[in-house]
Amino acid sequence: RISPGKALEVFSIFDSLRWPSLGLARRNFNNLRYLPSMPRRQISGLRGIIPGASRGIGRGIALAMAETGADVIVHYARKSSMADEVACEIQAMGRRAIAVKANFAEKEKIDAMLDHIEDVFGGVDIFVANAASGGFRPMMETGDKHWDWAMDVNARSILHCVQRLSPHMERQRWGR
Repeated sequence: RISPGKALEVFSIFDSLRWPSLGLARRNFNNLRYLPSMPRRQISGLRGIIPGASRGIGRGIALAMAETGADVIVHYARKSSMADEVACEIQAMGRRAIAVKANFAEKEKIDAMLDHIEDVFGGVDIFVANAASGGFRPMMETGDKHWDWAMDVNARSILHCVQRLSPHMERQRWGR
């Protein structure tokens, strides 16, 4: 599982879906163990994609989303075995899940992944902007290639996904 510090970030993202009355308790790590019993809105039957869901914060978000009743697309960049494991955990909860690979630095790879997801799931209702890459380097040691890679994955991929997914969400008059 994930550490309380990581869990806090996951719960912060999900408090509007799961724990609308969370308030200040979210800032207190000691209260995290009590959060799952709090009231939550259902997102049953909705379909969500979480980039980087094979591990860390993305994994936590994927499992939390499945626990609330959503079907989940588990994106990974490198390790299919970890993504398949998360998808199996989600399927064991009675939810639909698939693992999909895509290099989020390349728009063509994102489009191919989203084409596949639309074929399998019919669309995406929830997109969690969790893709991250690039590592941390001192500014004076960061070259253009490293900077471009980090911006492509960490920022531009979000733009591409939102532009591609929002028409479906607009047609449904619902999306996150």
